[in-house]
Amino acid sequence: MSTILRDLPPRSILFVPGSRPDLAGKAATGAADAVCIDLEDGVAADARADARRGLDGTVAAARTGGKPVLVRLNAGTADYAEDIDALSPGVDAVVLAKAAGASHAADVAGRLDARGRGDTGILPMVEDIAGIDAFAALGARDAARLVGITIGAEDLAAELQCDPDGRAIEHAFYRLLECARRMGVPLLGFPGSIANFADLDAYREQVTAGAAMGAAGAFCIHPRQVAVLNDVFMPSNSQVDWARAVVEALDRAVAGGAGAVAVNGRMVDEAVARRAREILARFERFNA
Repeated sequence: MSTILRDLPPRSILFVPGSRPDLAGKAATGAADAVCIDLEDGVAADARADARRGLDGTVAAARTGGKPVLVRLNAGTADYAEDIDALSPGVDAVVLAKAAGASHAADVAGRLDARGRGDTGILPMVEDIAGIDAFAALGARDAARLVGITIGAEDLAAELQCDPDGRAIEHAFYRLLECARRMGVPLLGFPGSIANFADLDAYREQVTAGAAMGAAGAFCIHPRQVAVLNDVFMPSNSQVDWARAVVEALDRAVAGGAGAVAVNGRMVDEAVARRAREILARFERFNA
């Protein structure tokens, strides 16, 4: 399983249709941190068989930039079974459309293992209330294969009969944050529609809300959105300065026999330092 996806998740994951290997090649050399080849909604139903047959070439094109490559599977069991059969080496993780809980993830894991893909991670995309309820019951022992969890706001909004940019989706996103923290995996996404690539100011507001609620990165559907994700999910200079000060001060305190220390008028202990180290690790990764 790709530890980079789980331990240091990408800021931006760009969807490309599985029927367009040319776009996969462009995404590979673009600014997105990772590429997700879509075999589901991004491909017309009557073109999915051709997309599966051409998946080897599309994955190869996506890998030319050295980035993590994901593949979004279709939701129905028969459909995702065919998707998994078509997977080639070089896929770091599969995205489970309309993820239904532990049994869904376990079935996909078993099918991957049977095809020699035991190192392929699983990223559930939760798109309905039942999915949220199912993952809410899980803990860290259920998440060994998972590299994260994300939201499908458009489908969820359709079920809830609400605006995908509304407060109901914020509530659902917060529930997914709780799921992610219990399972010990990153939360990806934001409480809003992924479809907005024209009004980037509005899009930035939604993405910023997701980051403030604990998300580490998000999917996007258009190259114009990538720069917003990379900026919002990148630690700021002030965050990095704070993190360095915290880690250095606590290290000195621990060396002197203390378990806490004051930094800029606030008490810092190991819990605060752990968050500071995570900020520095993300900064260093994306500035390598």
